[in-house]
Amino acid sequence: MKKETITGFMLKEHGILRDLLATFRSYSDRDLKRAEDVFKKFKEKHENHIFLEEKGIFNFNREINKMDLLNIIIVQHRSMEKMMAAIWKDFDNEEDPTPDVIILQTLMRKHLDLEEKGFYPKLDKQITDQERKKILKKI
Repeated sequence: MKKETITGFMLKEHGILRDLLATFRSYSDRDLKRAEDVFKKFKEKHENHIFLEEKGIFNFNREINKMDLLNIIIVQHRSMEKMMAAIWKDFDNEEDPTPDVIILQTLMRKHLDLEEKGFYPKLDKQITDQERKKILKKI
């Protein structure tokens, strides 16, 4: 039986986020009410995902905190949070969120690529099987 990796687990999480963002984007320029409903789900899932990463994985041990990519990832988290706040403001002002959604999609694509191709594979190589199991149990 193949052991589950942090990378594999996070790929599944990222797939959910990608699907929600794509669904939101499909409604954002034609049905603002449905777009807002999907955006609420996306935002909640994204906030939970960031919490899971920052509290469940990044704070696991000092070695993870020394990884170069970590600071970039955390900055990207904050940038995406700012874009989501801008999108909420668009809804509050009954404005078209499409320009902000496009920016968020671009940020998210770069962020997920960095995590999936850089951070998580590197992390999987650095930690022991016991540490991996402990992280997976925690998240």
